[in-house]
Amino acid sequence: LGFTGVGVKSCPAIDRSLREAFQILEEERVARKKKKPSGGSGKPGKRIRTSQPSLTSAWKTVTKEDVDDMVARFFYADGLNVNAVSSPYFYEMTKAIAAFGPGYEPPSLEKLSDSFLSKEKARMERAMALIRESWPHTACTILCVNYLNGTLGCFCINIFISSPRGLMFLKTVDINEGDGADSVFTNVLSDAIMEVGPTNVLQIISHLGHVSESFELLILSKFPHIFWSPCT
Repeated sequence: LGFTGVGVKSCPAIDRSLREAFQILEEERVARKKKKPSGGSGKPGKRIRTSQPSLTSAWKTVTKEDVDDMVARFFYADGLNVNAVSSPYFYEMTKAIAAFGPGYEPPSLEKLSDSFLSKEKARMERAMALIRESWPHTACTILCVNYLNGTLGCFCINIFISSPRGLMFLKTVDINEGDGADSVFTNVLSDAIMEVGPTNVLQIISHLGHVSESFELLILSKFPHIFWSPCT
């Protein structure tokens, strides 16, 4: 991959986007390594015996059931969706906290609203850029999924882009049923195709119900090289 100091020559078959993806992972690994506390450089002193229990031993008195109760209470008290426990990020978070130990202090509200948010946004933008760069090489599929929004009284259509490098959310559009709905969605989908790049779009998979046929005819008249696959 072209990393310095490892004695391995970079492979010419690795494209730029894949190399940058691994470079991001390598930078994150190095950053985590630097954050690990290093041992003291002073001379070792004599050990002093004490009858006071250590912080680690004190925490060991907390059982798994106690911790589970605290996690559950956090979800219930703050009205959080319990489906979040199925998120891989929730799993990574709990493992990281356990690995850090009992001295961990969570980030403040100010940091979560500012510096950490900016940091995560930048990370996501880098990841999305790598996915976009892969589209000319692998092509991609546009996914259209609709659902009825009972609150707004309209249909919401989510548009995603799927490729071998990953799935990316593009946009959501609200469409009121009635005259002009076909034209509105056709324009939105046409704009999405142009944003992705017409030559990069291989097919469109839609889950739009009976309205899919009218959309299909309008889109394929503009982009005849694209395959349309309705999902039933």
